Amino acid sequence: MRILAERTRHVHGLAHSQLFETRPGVADNHGRIIAAGLEEVEIITAGKAFFAHGGREHVLGPGAICWHLAGERTVHRADPRDPYHCVVVGFRVSGPAPHRPPRLTLPADGADSRAFALQIFSAWCSGGGDRDLLAGHAYLGLLWRAVRAPAATAGAPPAELRRALDELDRRHAEPLQVVDVATAAGVSVAHLHLLMRRHLRSTPWQELAARRLAAARQLLATTDQPVAGIGAAVGWPDPVHFGRIFRQREGLSPGAWRRRHRLG
Repeated sequence: MRILAERTRHVHGLAHSQLFETRPGVADNHGRIIAAGLEEVEIITAGKAFFAHGGREHVLGPGAICWHLAGERTVHRADPRDPYHCVVVGFRVSGPAPHRPPRLTLPADGADSRAFALQIFSAWCSGGGDRDLLAGHAYLGLLWRAVRAPAATAGAPPAELRRALDELDRRHAEPLQVVDVATAAGVSVAHLHLLMRRHLRSTPWQELAARRLAAARQLLATTDQPVAGIGAAVGWPDPVHFGRIFRQREGLSPGAWRRRHRLG
């Protein structure tokens, strides 16, 4: 209870809550340095980001929580083929945090932290209710999700996993099978699934789909190629199948996404 009271006194309110997304083809958005009197939490909601912590660079997927104190730099490195989206929640605070929240955590249930962050953003945008109560709910809810998850630790990803990801990067537009990726990595299919669950909280199919979708978004945003041709170019020759997967992941049809995000 003493720690809870210290946390409650430390937070003076919500400074902001917003959605942020990187654009296709952008690898570094330079980030920001958190100003004095603020703490900021970024919760990845889609795509892929990279963040150096604990002596290594971590791959961040949906649900990852990054907690920044004053003077620290926000997430800034993106996968240009799979741009990340995040909810940003800023808190006004008094002085240093009484207990340092984990800088980076990778919750086992990424869907839960993602849904909670979107709930906070929606409540902030609605403008109703008690803002002080919302600030306390947001801070303690994010803190609970951060501390109950295993903190990101040092250590490079296994060489087998790096080989698998390299193979996906090189051949994602081909009619690739999971066994092909496992063979390139030098492991069994079952062990490949284990590696991806343990280190990426993902599956080979999800990693393949993420690369194809990222390539599709880039082509939609930067070219005049027909949608069906883009689907075929990234590895989904059936336009109906391509459209279904794209809508499931992006919430829009490829054509609607292009109209909203077209560059130039």
